[in-house]
Amino acid sequence: MQKHIPWVENLALQKIVDAKDNQKDWLVLEHLGLNELHPSLSELTSLLELYVIDNLLETIPAEILTLKQLTRLDLFYNHISEIPAEIGEFQQLTHLTLSANQLTSLPHEIGTLTRLTHLNLSSNPITSLPASIANLVELTHLDLSETAITSLPAALADLPKLSYLDLCHTPLSEQIPGLTRQTDPAVILSNLPAGTLI
Repeated sequence: MQKHIPWVENLALQKIVDAKDNQKDWLVLEHLGLNELHPSLSELTSLLELYVIDNLLETIPAEILTLKQLTRLDLFYNHISEIPAEIGEFQQLTHLTLSANQLTSLPHEIGTLTRLTHLNLSSNPITSLPASIANLVELTHLDLSETAITSLPAALADLPKLSYLDLCHTPLSEQIPGLTRQTDPAVILSNLPAGTLI
């Protein structure tokens, strides 16, 4: 595994210490080439928003998994290939961004995030969603653009607040003429070919 250089590690630690000392409820660790996170991150018990963007994470580190109070978690543009079942313990999450990683699936436990309003899975090689996604009753935005998605849970059509569904540049988009990001999710779902809602 590639190691980041000391000054980068020190810069990340400085940001963590600053967030702790100033009791910040947000932290951005961006463009640092991190493949692991400093243990002190787990001490930020008042943190509500965490952005670990454009780094080299291959999994969600244990330090993040202790931050159950997070409302927003953004892991855009890393190398994450698997989401641990512990993600289901983040009961306060409203926004989860996992775009531009290497995910091929999601754990069943994603369905326990009943406060989630925004889920971004774009630019991943994911092919399907777990049926438990139907439990995300607060979900308004679901971005599956530029994925390998070939089917959707039929219960997705029953999500009461879903107002944005992006399937652009997916195998499914090729089967719906004129598909755009602005298309009503109900219209998209009702026009999917037989066999794609499972």
